[in-house]
Amino acid sequence: RIGVAVWEWLLGATNLGARLMAGISWAWDWTIESRLGLFSPVPRPPSPIAITAQTVSKTKADELSHEPHRLWIKFIEDRLSSVRHSDKAQLDIIQTMLHRAVSNPHALSVQPSSLGARFH
Repeated sequence: RIGVAVWEWLLGATNLGARLMAGISWAWDWTIESRLGLFSPVPRPPSPIAITAQTVSKTKADELSHEPHRLWIKFIEDRLSSVRHSDKAQLDIIQTMLHRAVSNPHALSVQPSSLGARFH
C-alpha cells in the first residue's frame, strides 16, 4: 500500500509519468515471468467444480499472496482513468501490461483467493 501511495504521489507531483510507468510495467512483467501472486502456478482441477485436497488445504499465505496484485490492479485502473485522454505513452504502457497479463489465460492462478483480484 505504501508503494502504491508513493507511485501515486510521484505521478501526481512530477512529470516522470511514462518513465515511472515503464518501471512499474517491468516489475509487472517480472511477476508474470516469476509466476508470483496472481500468476502463481497451481495445478488446475479436471473440472471447475472439482474440490481437491490442494484446494481445501489453503493457508493464510495463499490468501495474502494475491493482495499485492489486487492493489496493483486498482492502481492501474485509477491510472487508466487519469491518462486515457491525456497521455498516450502511459496509456500504451498500461495496454501492454494488461495484454501481457491476459495473453496466456492458463498462467493466471486458479486459487479461490485470486478471484477478488481477477474480477475486481
